[in-house]
Amino acid sequence: MLIEREKDLAALNEHWASVSGTGGRVVLVCGEAGIGKSSLVSHFMSTLETDTKIAMGLCDPLSTPRPMGAIREVQEQLRPNIQSDRAGGAGGSADLLFDFFQASNRPIIIFLEDMHWADQGTLDWFKYIGRRIRALPVLLILSFRDDEVPLSHPLSSAIGQIPASNYHRLQLSPLSVDGISEMALPDGVSAAALYQTTGGNPFFVTEILNDQDASTDVPQSVKDAVNSRVNRLPRDLQSFLEMSACHPTSIRTEILHALHGDYYTGALAEATRLKLLVAVQGHFRFRHELARLAIYARLSASERQAAHARILKALLKQPGQAFKIDEIVHHADGAQDSKKVLEYAPIAATQAAELGAHREAAQHLAAAIRYIDSATTEKAAQIYQDWAYEAGLALRIDDDVIEARRLAITLWRTLGRSDKVGENLRWLSRLHWYRGEAVKANTYVDEAVKVLESDEASPEKAMGFAIRSQFHMLQDRMDDSIRWGERSLEMARSVGADDVEVHALNTVGTAKLFRGDSAGEQMLLRSLDMAKRFKLHEQAARVYTNLSEYAVETRQFDKAETLLNAGLAFDQEHDLDSWTYYLMGRQAQLRLGQQSYRQACEIADGVLNKENQTLLMRLPAKIVKSRALLRVGDKTANEMIEGALTDALSVDELQYTVVMRSICIERAFLTHDVELAKYHFGEISKLDGDMLSAEKWSDILIWAYLARVNDQLPEGVDTSAALDALYSAEWREAANLFEQDLLNYEAAWCRCMTEEASEIQRADQYFAAIEATGAQKSLRRFLANKDIDADLSPIVRGPNKKTRQNAYGLTGKEQVVLAKVVEGASNAMIASELSRSVRTIENHVSAILSKLNAANRVELILRTQSEPWIL
Repeated sequence: MLIEREKDLAALNEHWASVSGTGGRVVLVCGEAGIGKSSLVSHFMSTLETDTKIAMGLCDPLSTPRPMGAIREVQEQLRPNIQSDRAGGAGGSADLLFDFFQASNRPIIIFLEDMHWADQGTLDWFKYIGRRIRALPVLLILSFRDDEVPLSHPLSSAIGQIPASNYHRLQLSPLSVDGISEMALPDGVSAAALYQTTGGNPFFVTEILNDQDASTDVPQSVKDAVNSRVNRLPRDLQSFLEMSACHPTSIRTEILHALHGDYYTGALAEATRLKLLVAVQGHFRFRHELARLAIYARLSASERQAAHARILKALLKQPGQAFKIDEIVHHADGAQDSKKVLEYAPIAATQAAELGAHREAAQHLAAAIRYIDSATTEKAAQIYQDWAYEAGLALRIDDDVIEARRLAITLWRTLGRSDKVGENLRWLSRLHWYRGEAVKANTYVDEAVKVLESDEASPEKAMGFAIRSQFHMLQDRMDDSIRWGERSLEMARSVGADDVEVHALNTVGTAKLFRGDSAGEQMLLRSLDMAKRFKLHEQAARVYTNLSEYAVETRQFDKAETLLNAGLAFDQEHDLDSWTYYLMGRQAQLRLGQQSYRQACEIADGVLNKENQTLLMRLPAKIVKSRALLRVGDKTANEMIEGALTDALSVDELQYTVVMRSICIERAFLTHDVELAKYHFGEISKLDGDMLSAEKWSDILIWAYLARVNDQLPEGVDTSAALDALYSAEWREAANLFEQDLLNYEAAWCRCMTEEASEIQRADQYFAAIEATGAQKSLRRFLANKDIDADLSPIVRGPNKKTRQNAYGLTGKEQVVLAKVVEGASNAMIASELSRSVRTIENHVSAILSKLNAANRVELILRTQSEPWIL
């Protein structure tokens, strides 16, 4: 019987009833240990129709969680013996169940229990499904101990990435004194005294009431209550429970038999009768984790070590132990068996990584590192190398990760393995690059290439060349990038390294494209095709990023829109969060180019306000916001510009530093600070002319001329007709030509330079239309000491809504329909609510899908969740 849970049960039933009407829902059932989370959900599910489709998954408190253990249990219950035909990783299993959910003709309940112990793969699955839940006939219930889930906990981060409208939190409260009094209390036991002792925790209350002596001596803690019961049992049964308590997952009967012989059947029956153990899906586990921990605490350190050793021995004798490799590592560690930890932890890490559980892979390898002194030199080197990779991918890129790479390099050198030394030097370079330490990154990539140069052709050597090519490309040294990239391509093809070929095609194609060679685009498209075919998702995301950046820079706005939409859809489909937000920074850059400054800031803020983004992934958005704030005259513009400049200089890539210096020159022009303009233009002038694209040179030269710090076009730089006219002081001609190149903001300033009232008024009206308040203020300062009778209107504060258009090309009616789609409404429901025909709504939805480059409603929901400004 459940007590004082009527409102919580009603909420679960309400959400379950809504699934068939408005789409799926996530319910978070949370509270302290023993508060009754599992009891509530179990009671709710027991009241449903017998044919209701239900699947449950349990997360276990292993030292390193089972990769996607709970999700694999759910998958086995829904589709037994099915194998994914997709690439390994969390996304593969997520996609598989997602397809099953979509195809279901009736609602489904998924219950994931104890998510505070969930592995990263399970959390990734939760994020994947949680973001898409409104498009699925699923009630996804999660239980967890919220007092063990601080803001820094991975589960908190996962919940934070689910739209608030997609989930509901059920916070369970302790029982009141009146609630306790409804229970069957022995004579002489006071409900008030029990409440004072237990705080109203249902599990604590139950354990105390199960203690036969509770009427005369109320224990002061659940530990006392559990021990009070266990101490009155026969010694053999006590030992059975203590041994079982060493195993934190469900206990399989074959393991119990191996540990206890035929005695286990009677002991199991008695422990179940006493409600210390319960049956779960054919296995057995303690009724509550608190009871297991209380019994486990009875053992001394030496007794625990001996118990773990016995369980380990029993596990290793079982057939198919590879499927329980996590348990083997857990007990080997508990037994302090260095040989077995070093043997099985790397295997467990490999299995975890294949499932996309990179955090758990790192934890397994960290366990092996604790016994590294017992490892051979080769094994130690491999463990350090693998831990650095998994930790850098899933945890952090800190000094410990870098030190592990250094240790691996030292050990591989003692073994004479130059291929491994080069591989780790290449990764060391990449780690420093991610940290924005460009000088160190270049040093290590040079060293890697030098080490690998004398080796025979290999994938490692080819990748070393590819990384060298990428570094040159990022520094705008395109000729060097192409040379190294072509060496990488030749070698990659000779040794059959498809991943290296994809990487090198991407880099060489980008280098060629940014230097005006159209063949580069075909190389990028080939790289994209191969990346998708071989499921190299990160490389595919990189292609979308490079192609989009080129289209934005060359002001091919329609093409950029299409590429950005396709890239964002791909990144979101595969949960490539870092790449998603980097690409959103480029989307903000597109809005900046279209003079939609406030929307550029909104998109940039969507990136900058997101936690756990690296400096590199945030930098494009930060740069865009700097320029947008400058042009709209925001008081925080200077602070943002200085911060973005500092970040760009730390990364030390020309694609960032040059743009920031150009922004600084534009700021100097708007504020009439000639010395500031001279300084930044002087820094840019130190570069060779062929190190920058024509578009970057154009941006620099426009502002340098307007700021009066440069009056000569540099030699060896391709210039446009508009620049030629500007540097000839043919202001009106320059303005007309800049407008043809879609540089309308720059054109407006050229009109101001004519010092003709009509042209100045025209420019000011344009500034007002695009809300460039900063430009309007600067123009008035420009005119303050000039005898020009320009009748300028007062500056209007705030956005001028009449001039704003939806940047995605959505009509007003399409925006209304899109909002309804995101709420989970069907075409028929939308048609009824808007008093339109279903065919009309279908046409609207089709148009929305086309304009946002989305394949279906799920992609629409994802786009609006990541980019709420679409609505």
